[in-house]
Amino acid sequence: MSSSFYSETYDQARIRFRSAAAEAGAQLACYDLGHEGTDGLSIDVAVVGRESDPTIMVSSGVHGVEGFFGSAIQLALLESLDERSTAESVRYVLVHGLNPFGFANLRRVNEDNVDLNRNFLDDDGGLPEVPELYSRLNGLLNPESPPPRLDASRLSLLMALLRFGRNPIKRAVAGGQYGFPRGLFFGGSKASRGTAIVRENCSSWFGSNETVLHI
Repeated sequence: MSSSFYSETYDQARIRFRSAAAEAGAQLACYDLGHEGTDGLSIDVAVVGRESDPTIMVSSGVHGVEGFFGSAIQLALLESLDERSTAESVRYVLVHGLNPFGFANLRRVNEDNVDLNRNFLDDDGGLPEVPELYSRLNGLLNPESPPPRLDASRLSLLMALLRFGRNPIKRAVAGGQYGFPRGLFFGGSKASRGTAIVRENCSSWFGSNETVLHI
């Protein structure tokens, strides 16, 4: 894929995506975040093709800073749509910048420090319990103040690795947690804006056809 599809900023990526979608004759929708401090940020959705056709959904920026790569793929796809791809009877749903805050600010998480990849929860199942090991390591992983001049955190981390093991720590930390809003891999306490938009629109985006979901 040519480097020309890569954008330097979220704003540039959004403008290019919307322009390419319009050129491809796509139906465009824009969802503002509606959150303080997120003016000018939105999730943009382009739909190309007939509702009766099998659907391929391609989203970008679930982890905000990764949006540059996903946006480039979406832009290349939009510019490649021609008579041949139309004849294949495939419907494309392109969700651009599912985490626009992280995209714009070069962060993995959204405006609430939520990792969207861990935010798609069962509303009736309640929040998962915080892993015990994460709770024990939270003070080390997420200190409440800057480290002192003589910082012993590296030694503490090494001691934790020796005591608990690399894989148990990795599972406890990277698996997501729902008890420390300022902590690593926080999954949120409710559906975030991006998650809610996906849930609310999945039926209309996909219909009853076979689908392929690419995040």
